[in-house]
Amino acid sequence: MAILGRKFYPAIRFCGDRSTAHQFFLQALRFSTHGEFYIDKESLPFLPSITPHFHLLTDFFDIDFEHKFEFSGRNFSVTDDSLTRSIKNKVFATIDVDTDSVFIDFIVNPDRSIVYVCSEQINGHIAHKCISQDNIQLPIELIEFLVPGDIITLERCLNSYRYKVHLNHFNERWHLYRSIGINIPLLILQTLLGFNVVTFPLICQKNVNCSVGDLSGLNDLELPHVIWFDLDETLVCRWKPIDEMVKFLKECISNGHDVRLLTRHTFDVAETLGKIHVNPSWFTQIIVIGRDQKKSKYVEENQGFIDNEFAERMDVRKNSGAFVMDLDQIDYFSFNVKD
Repeated sequence: MAILGRKFYPAIRFCGDRSTAHQFFLQALRFSTHGEFYIDKESLPFLPSITPHFHLLTDFFDIDFEHKFEFSGRNFSVTDDSLTRSIKNKVFATIDVDTDSVFIDFIVNPDRSIVYVCSEQINGHIAHKCISQDNIQLPIELIEFLVPGDIITLERCLNSYRYKVHLNHFNERWHLYRSIGINIPLLILQTLLGFNVVTFPLICQKNVNCSVGDLSGLNDLELPHVIWFDLDETLVCRWKPIDEMVKFLKECISNGHDVRLLTRHTFDVAETLGKIHVNPSWFTQIIVIGRDQKKSKYVEENQGFIDNEFAERMDVRKNSGAFVMDLDQIDYFSFNVKD
C-alpha cells in the first residue's frame, strides 16, 4: 500500500499521575501526526478516541523514546531530568511596556528566543497582545536554567508591576487559548522537534464568550454555515478514518451545514473516501488542487475551514479572513447554524 504521510516519526511517551495537566495534554495532542505517541491503559478514559498515531504501551514494547512528557499535578516537564527543574524559590520578572494582563505566557524556542504565547486579562478573558522578549526582564539565573519547550508564565503581583515567574505550570486559561487556535502542548512539541514557533490567533477572541473563572460557555462557539474540510490527516490517516473527525463531518451535515472538500490528495479521492466510509456525495463540492496552489483562493470570508496543517490555516486566515480551525478545536464548537 502506498505511503500516506511522513516516513519518520519520533517516539514520544506520556507518563505521570493522570492529573488535569496530563488530561489536557493528551486531548490537545490526540490528533497530532508529529510523532508516535505511547500511553498507558490508565490514560485511555481521557481520550475520546485512539487516533492512528497513538499506541497503548505494553511490557512488550522496547522503545527508545525521543521525548517524554511527565506530569505531577499541574506541573509538567519535557526533559529527561523529570520534574526536578521546578523553581524552588520565588523568582520575579518585570515588563517595561503597559499591559492590562495579569497572566502572560511565553515559550522558549530552540534558538533560545523567548516568544509570547497569549495572555489573561484582569476580567478573566484572554487577549493576544504580543510582548517582545526585549520588553521583559528575567533573572539571569532563570534564563540559564531554561530549555526549549519550557513555558514561562508571568503572574502580576497584587498592587505591583512585578510578575511572579512560574515554569511549566498548567492553567485552565490554556483551554481558552486552544479554542482560538493556540495549542500550547502542540507548540511545545514543535520546539522539541527543532522548530521555532510563533503564535497567531486563528479565531477572533471576541468569539470566546467565557472567562477563566467560568468555563461553562467554552463549547458555545458557532460554526459558519459553509465548512471546507481537508482530507489527508484531517479525515484520513494511514488509510484509516480519523473517527472523531468523520463523526464531526456527519454531525455538521445532520445540523444543516454545507460541507465541502478541499484537498491536495494525490490518490483517487473517491477511492480514499470509500476506505473511510465517507460518501463523496456528502460534499457539495470537491476540489483537488496542486502543490503550488493556495487554498485561500477557494475559501470565502464568511466560510469555515478545517485543516491539520498550520501553514494551510494561516494562509486561509490571512488571505481570505475565513474562520479556520485545527482538529482539536472541535472540542469547543456547537452546531448552531448562522443565518
